[in-house]
This record gives sequence, C-alpha cells and structure tokens, in this order.
Amino acid sequence: MDKVLKGQIGTEVLDGVFSVKKNVADSLADLSCKKSTKPRTLSSHISYLNRAKAYKTGISSICVGAVSINDDISDKLTCQIVTELAKAIDKNEVLEVKRIKEKYKNTKELVKAKDFLNKKCKEVWDVFEAKNTKLTPPYEAMKALGITNQPSLETLLADSLKYYEKDNGSTTVDVILSILANENINYTFEDVYEYLKKNNQKEKYKYNLITVSYLATKLEYDEMKLGDLGIEQNIVKKLFKSLSVKDKIKCIWKNFNTLKYCYGI
Repeated sequence: MDKVLKGQIGTEVLDGVFSVKKNVADSLADLSCKKSTKPRTLSSHISYLNRAKAYKTGISSICVGAVSINDDISDKLTCQIVTELAKAIDKNEVLEVKRIKEKYKNTKELVKAKDFLNKKCKEVWDVFEAKNTKLTPPYEAMKALGITNQPSLETLLADSLKYYEKDNGSTTVDVILSILANENINYTFEDVYEYLKKNNQKEKYKYNLITVSYLATKLEYDEMKLGDLGIEQNIVKKLFKSLSVKDKIKCIWKNFNTLKYCYGI
C-alpha cells in the first residue's frame, strides 16, 4: 500500500497496455522501404504508409505522396486536403492551417481529412513510445485544426475502471501514476479527478480499497470531493482512522479551511 501511495509504482503499465499494437502497413514499410527509424513528421509518415500500400498492392498510389493507404481517404480531394494540411502542420504554420480550413470549409472531405490526421498525429508523436524523450510536436498548428497527439483520459482509464477494479489490485492507481509520470502527457491529477467525477455520474463504478486509499490521500480526505467520486463516507472514515496523528491533523485543518471557504464558517 505504501508503495502505491508514495508513487513508486513503475511507469511501464501504460507502455504494456498501449504499445502492443503494430500497424500492418508500418510492418510492410519496414520491409519495403528499409526504414530504420519512425518518421517524425506527418508528411513523411503519410508517404511512408503510401509506399507500403504500393508495395502491398503492386500498383501506384492515386495521390502522389498522399494517403491512398486508407479506403476512407482514397478520393482525390481528401488526399489533397490531407497533404496540404500535413505540410502546414509539420511547419507549425497556424495561419496556413486556418487558410486551408477556410478554403475547404463545409466539405465532407475536410472532416475526413481532419479525422485521419487526428489519428495519424498520435502515431507520429506517440506519447508512450517516446516516454524517455520529450516530444516537441507542432502543438499550435494541431490546435488550429482541432487535433491532438494526446490520448483521451477515456482511452487511458476506461478499461481499468471497468475491468480491473474488481480484482482488488492496483491497476487503476498504476495507470494514473503512469499518466502523471509521462512528461509527454499533459494531464494533471486535477484533470484525472474531473474525469473520474464525470465518469461517476454515468457509470457509478465501485472503487477497490487501493484506489480509494490513493484518491483519498491525493484529495487529503476531502469528503465532498470523494463523495463526488461516489466513494462512501464510511469507507473514508475507516481509512482516516488508520492515519498517523500528524496526517490526521493535516487533513482536518485542510478540510476545515475548505468548509470555511464554502460555507463562510
């Protein structure tokens, strides 16, 4: 328990969960294009996948340097938009991205191109694969298009909450600690808390004791915040009794200040 609460769990959990999948096209490209390193721009990644498609099918691509790799992105206009946007994003050219959006606004092809690039930027700037390297993706240009290389908290935590709380293990805590330890993931504990709060309104998951202990510690036994996560007061009180006198005083003082702020005590 102490190991969990002190944040000493290894950060390999998410890597094991999210790094097992390999795109078939990437594997083919490894064979055909002899790539020793993964492309680090959208344009090169798309070209990489396109050559893999040509190698697999034995036919030329319908888009020069573009994305006939995907059946949903096989029409000429969508390929063109993807190519233009990829080049602008790689250069972090916010104004150019906005110009392209304005040029193709109200077209279904722009929507398809955006969805495609939203998926691909998560592959190019993979937050798990590069855990030991600080990534510098073109955030401003991606934001201008409305895409991100950040996986959603739903993607990161939903399965753990749904399947692993029942085993009374530390999986959920391990995942949260891995998220917070990864310098390429921009979520804070406050973001995680807000996700769990909203999730509780929909799913009503029952947390196991390890997860409750971690959350109670991070939230300094704030009963109102823990209640918003669906954690019962009787469980919190039992955990509180197990604290040292020093930690009890700290939590009491913290919660007293919260009550003063909320109720004007």
